[in-house]
Amino acid sequence: MTLTMIGMAMAAASADKAAHALQPSGQWTLDYSENSCVLTRPFGSGDEQVTFGFRLLPNMLASDGLLVQPKRRGAVDGRLLMRIDPGSARVESRFRTLQGKDGAAIAIFGIDADDMEKIAAAQQIELNLAGRKIALAAKGMDKAIAATKACLDDLLTTWKIDPAINANVAKRPRPVGTPGNWVTDDDYPSGSVVAGEQGSVTFRLDIDAKGTPSGCTVVAGSGYKALNEATCELMMKRARFRPAELADGAPTPYFYISRFTWRVAY
Repeated sequence: MTLTMIGMAMAAASADKAAHALQPSGQWTLDYSENSCVLTRPFGSGDEQVTFGFRLLPNMLASDGLLVQPKRRGAVDGRLLMRIDPGSARVESRFRTLQGKDGAAIAIFGIDADDMEKIAAAQQIELNLAGRKIALAAKGMDKAIAATKACLDDLLTTWKIDPAINANVAKRPRPVGTPGNWVTDDDYPSGSVVAGEQGSVTFRLDIDAKGTPSGCTVVAGSGYKALNEATCELMMKRARFRPAELADGAPTPYFYISRFTWRVAY
């Protein structure tokens, strides 16, 4: 695992609106992990300190936001609202919380590519996690996100996709049929239902030039082995695509990244 420190000046509060926001208290850290690029930065100090960041994937597909709160227990999952200023854009998602070995609460929430563009341009971000509000001074986040390009290109190379070809792909793989029909209630692992196991699985399918999946990798798991394994097993069995195409219309091997949520119906 390689760690790269991205040196940036601490953002100063430039408006009254940002006066109550937690200020950066350290540099951005970029972690070249196995299946994603993890970008994080600490904000605030003392009991208020949190770490905010992203788990990024190529083309910003199915990326995750991360908020680490030391030694805090709270809602395991729930609704997340994010307000992005300037512009007061709003993003709605759901979060789940994992408990770290050091007692920290790690909230993870999905972010799509369009919302990542809004976040990159933010001066301030306000997170509302099931009623708990945290505001962060976010100036300069665009430079930090742009600096992840080398890591994302490295991921593509690991996935046997030439970054130059990725830039030349005119059409990504398109699902044949409705992806929502690839998994039904009957597919829920029985042991997981009994145990009340639920959660989201972010997965990557390697798609050949004919549109057929040739491999499946769990990029971010649900926390439950049975749900992770069932996701890939079902996607390999049922998912079919129209292949990716280059600018000249030629089919090319590519990848498909998505997220599936297992939720027990009570």
